[in-house]
Order: sequence, then C-alpha cells, then structure tokens
Amino acid sequence: EFFYLFFPIGLYFVKRKNVLRYFFLLIFLSLLLTVLVYLLNSYSQLSADVKSVLYVIADKYRIYAFGAGALVGWVLLNKDPIRGRWLLFIRQKGMALGLSILLTFLVLGGITFSWITQQVYAFLFSLLILSLVSSGIRFALLNHRVMLYLGKISYGIYMLHPIAIVICLQLSNHFLPFGMMGEILLVIASMLVTVLLSALSYELMEKHFLKGRKRERVIE
Repeated sequence: EFFYLFFPIGLYFVKRKNVLRYFFLLIFLSLLLTVLVYLLNSYSQLSADVKSVLYVIADKYRIYAFGAGALVGWVLLNKDPIRGRWLLFIRQKGMALGLSILLTFLVLGGITFSWITQQVYAFLFSLLILSLVSSGIRFALLNHRVMLYLGKISYGIYMLHPIAIVICLQLSNHFLPFGMMGEILLVIASMLVTVLLSALSYELMEKHFLKGRKRERVIE
C-alpha cells in the first residue's frame, strides 16, 4: 500500500530522463533500511517492542521488490537505447531456462538465505521475468488460455484474495467435520472464490477502464 501510494506520486514529479535513477534510489534506500533494521535488532540494546516495530517496517515495506519490478519494466520498454553484453547474456534462452530451473529448485526446496532471503528472491525473480520476456521463450503451460486469463485477472487476485479467505473462513464450520480433508477443501474453496471475485472485478470494471485507456491513446 505504501508503494502504490508514493510510487506514482514520485513518478509524477520525476523527469522522464531521471526515472531510472528514481528506481535505483528506491531500491537502494529500501535495502539500506533492511540492513539498518537487521543491525539494530542484532546488536543494539533496544527494547523488544521497538525491535518488533522495526522488523514489521522492514518486512512490510519491501519497496526494493517493487522497485526491482519497475526497473525490469523500464528495461523492457527501453531495450533499444540499452546496449551491452550483460543484456545480450540475459536475453539468451539458456539463461531463462537456467533461472527457471534454479528458482524451481530453490522454492520447492524451501531454500533460505538468512536475513537476506527476501532480497535474493526479489532479485532472482526480477531477473527471471526480464530474461523470459526479452529472450522470447514461450512455455506451453504459461501460454495456455487458462493461465493467460489468470494473468488478466491477476490484479484482482492480489487485491481480493483476503476477502475471499475471510468469506471461506466464515464458512469453515462446514468443513471441520471432514478433518484434514476439510482443511484441503477450505484451501480449494478459498482459491475458487478468489478467482470468481477477481473474474467479476475484471469483467465488470477493470476491462472497461482498460478499453477506455486504449481509446484515449488512439485519440492522442
């Protein structure tokens, strides 16, 4: 929420030629905050309550992750002006496949990197997205029409899944008699309700705004 509030405001006041610096500044300051919080929590004599607040701030406002995503978007939109061996390396299909295999192994294996786990994963996933898109590689599963539609309603999934979970939890008494199977059914129900609400949001609201935006571009 913090990112969604201040990121557009910052872009509004930042000149186009300074956008890249703005992204790097966001990432740097956010990473610096993470390091400071870690040092304070590890080596200072602050009270447990203060340390808890600092941890929540560092954990909740992961602006470096959003900034890395924004940086990837900027690079993809400005590929022509960007030259260099590093980008040519990232564009290789082997790089995309290698990152896909690596992240699959790390996620399924539950691999962590101490207090920098979130930062490492944010960097690797950003690099994966950049590599997949710029290399032109296409996975059949990711390009299935179901997956493509889930991509279209992904904003609704992100925003509405807490509501769906609360609705299903209110109905959880109906699942309790089934024991472990009931818990599995509760998870499945939460996923289905999330998709349903997200699809309704997209079809009834988001799609119309997107069409209006496209018409505006055509007029411009």
